[in-house]
Amino acid sequence: MDVNQAKLKLVSARVTDYGCFHDSDEVPIEDVTALIAENENGKSTFLRALAWWENQETQFDEEDRWDKADPKATLDLVALTFETTKASRTALNEAGVGKPPVRVRITRDSEGDYRVEDADSRELVVPQRGQEKFDVSRDDLVNALRERTETPEALGIADELENAQLGSGIAEGLIPRIIETVIPVLDEPNQVSLRALVHELEVAIAEPGATTDPPSAIDVLDPFIPQILYFDETVDFVQDSVTYAEVTADPSRHRTMVNLATMAGVDLIAVSAETAHSRQRSSRRAEATLSNGFSKYWQGDPVKVFIQLDESQMTLSIEHKGREQRPSRRSSGLKWQLGFFVNFRAEVQGDLSGAVLLLDEPGLHLHIKQQPKLLELFDDLAADGCRIIYATHLPQMLAPDKPHRYRPLIADPKAKDATKVVPNIMALPSKSDVMQPVRQVLGMGIADAIGLGGRNVIAEGWAERYVLLAMSDVCRATQRNALQPTTTVLPAGGSGKKFVPLAAMAVAEKTKAVALVDDDKAGNATVRELDKALPGAIVTVRTHEEDAPTNRELEDLFDPKLFLDLVNASHSSVSGYKAIKMAQIDPHAPICDEVQRLFTATGLGDFQKLRPAMELGKRLELNELPDDKTLDAFSALFRRLNEALA
Repeated sequence: MDVNQAKLKLVSARVTDYGCFHDSDEVPIEDVTALIAENENGKSTFLRALAWWENQETQFDEEDRWDKADPKATLDLVALTFETTKASRTALNEAGVGKPPVRVRITRDSEGDYRVEDADSRELVVPQRGQEKFDVSRDDLVNALRERTETPEALGIADELENAQLGSGIAEGLIPRIIETVIPVLDEPNQVSLRALVHELEVAIAEPGATTDPPSAIDVLDPFIPQILYFDETVDFVQDSVTYAEVTADPSRHRTMVNLATMAGVDLIAVSAETAHSRQRSSRRAEATLSNGFSKYWQGDPVKVFIQLDESQMTLSIEHKGREQRPSRRSSGLKWQLGFFVNFRAEVQGDLSGAVLLLDEPGLHLHIKQQPKLLELFDDLAADGCRIIYATHLPQMLAPDKPHRYRPLIADPKAKDATKVVPNIMALPSKSDVMQPVRQVLGMGIADAIGLGGRNVIAEGWAERYVLLAMSDVCRATQRNALQPTTTVLPAGGSGKKFVPLAAMAVAEKTKAVALVDDDKAGNATVRELDKALPGAIVTVRTHEEDAPTNRELEDLFDPKLFLDLVNASHSSVSGYKAIKMAQIDPHAPICDEVQRLFTATGLGDFQKLRPAMELGKRLELNELPDDKTLDAFSALFRRLNEALA
């Protein structure tokens, strides 16, 4: 069985009365989850709490008790919820859990003890070794006593035996009474069959281990619980060289070099026995593997790693921008990124397979252009089966097209001087700019958050930005037209005059920029304002390329059934929401206008387009691709945007 498939999948976490948390709230965990806040606001504490949960050998440090918690009470501190697997449910069943749960919630308290519950019913999960076999034998004997005997003595024994439990001693005490008082009064065939049933019950009671204490649920699940490992921003760098003897003597000290060689298919202990030509061929293969692999996660000129496998040692050098140097002479950013890539890429295929990686402030050593490349590496590690939870205060470490991953930390409104985690970015108050509350959490102004690239698309809002980036990724993956990777999508925060400041900035910075506008009244207003403020300076591209105005918006590029499905799924948890059906929609009207009409009619208020956009992103991460008609429509739009930017 694939070890990743056997591992439980972490789906949420809750931290209570630990550090600055009175109650973090239930925090959903994605394949990649970002905890965001300024320094000293609890990000590291949340990660440390999860790491403590996993380490059964570590006792609770009383300094981590929430300041206002009862100092003498045993407190629930960290509760993790996992989806179980077929293998783990089978193990629970074999341990005596009749119906193993689909999701388990495992809570560790301040005494270090674990409690396993069904996450949905909150009933305790308690294995009962041998109970199932005992239950069957007991029930067979009870039924036989009632069917084959009529004496009050036999029926009374049946009533007592019916409620007996394994290990209670009741069944053992009743067996002699059955043998001495019930069996002798039966005819011979019934005597034989009843003696056989009594023997089966005796075997069930005496089965090796049957009456001993059953294993705890946490012990049964332990082989299936993924490793949860905490890493701060420090990473082991690659060395300039390492001898094979050094690796043999202490491989853990040279972990990065061992992992680098392993990724390239080289055994640093066995390689010394190879011939010179064999080592030369291994060197070339290793160079190609590492250079191509790492350059994928490095923005700009490719990086080439040169590897020389001598008779006694492995020697490295790195070429970047035409200059070849030993690793120790390269920048801290390149060394950090290479070290992270080598260690995590190698180990998620081995010791860290299926693990939950807790990363505290990754990317601090990287330039802002390189930080998004680290996010790409996170995505690929997650695709290999890991879950990544990282803490950051760096805006470039937030994937712009994946706000559903954001978990802002804010002041707890119910507990003074405490922190909570916002489980859903949509729960934070904002109007057209979903990033406003995120900037507030990071302590940033809008000027800190604006980044102009060499190619820019100015769009109406954050929902449009999210849709464009997500659909560009899936179009690229399906061999269709997509935005160039260097394209930045800038949300204007509305139509009309709101486009002008970003457009003016792009013109002043002499960068390529186009304005993407809907083919409706608001889009026409935007075109007029741009022509008035910056005549001829900004090219505008309509979402729909038609001879006559269509009154359509970006969302009308989706197949209507698909878009309604996204709307319904993203609003299913909203109180009073009823799913919208196609029959309620005028097919000739813009889809968002129709959804807003129904929202208004049912008292739901304003329709937030970001909700279905976020639902789209989640589905794309699960490889649930849109229909070809939708993909082709966006591909055509990306083709026109690329042409305008060229």
